[in-house]
Amino acid sequence: MQQSSFFTRDHRLNRPCDYKFVFKNPTKISSRYFTVLAKSNGLPHARLGLAISKKVAKKAVTRNYIKRLIRESFRINSHDIENLDIVFIARKGAESLPISSKNTELFVPIWEKLYR
Repeated sequence: MQQSSFFTRDHRLNRPCDYKFVFKNPTKISSRYFTVLAKSNGLPHARLGLAISKKVAKKAVTRNYIKRLIRESFRINSHDIENLDIVFIARKGAESLPISSKNTELFVPIWEKLYR
């Protein structure tokens, strides 16, 4: 599958039933800042869902920054991940992610675990 340069609507979990599907018996990966749930979706491409709560990141600016980082990392790595629905759930401490242009490197261990 070719690497797409966009994060289109087809690559998002759009409806509550999409999220419920992932929350039932997912593969779970934990990192310092995120819990990642993944489940096979039967589609030819991966889809991404985000759960960044106000409890974790109080300011909208911070929540949006976290979402942009995750989306960009997903966009870069989505060509290697097929047939998965993935939900990133932010954990306490995610609001303290360092602001840097290299932040997408924080997600490399997560993507490597999903490739397996």
